[in-house]
Amino acid sequence: MKINNKTMRIINLLSIIVIVIMLNLLASKCLFKIDLTANKLYTLSEGTKKIITTLPDIVYVKIVANSDRNIAMNTIRLQLHFDRTNQH
Repeated sequence: MKINNKTMRIINLLSIIVIVIMLNLLASKCLFKIDLTANKLYTLSEGTKKIITTLPDIVYVKIVANSDRNIAMNTIRLQLHFDRTNQH
């Protein structure tokens, strides 16, 4: 059976899509993360890590925003970030 050029291109494209999805899933499950921002915005300094160890289990955070929508979105982002970092 001979596969024509168009069918082969579709198979290659689907294979690449599956590989990219699998790599993305694998990378999202890794236990380490790399901060590639120029100013290391998502990396905690040693001083911050020391302060965090002294905090109680429950910490209340006050969010200041321009509108109710911003408050809701920031609260959701903060909760999601806490959930992700608290899993480790």
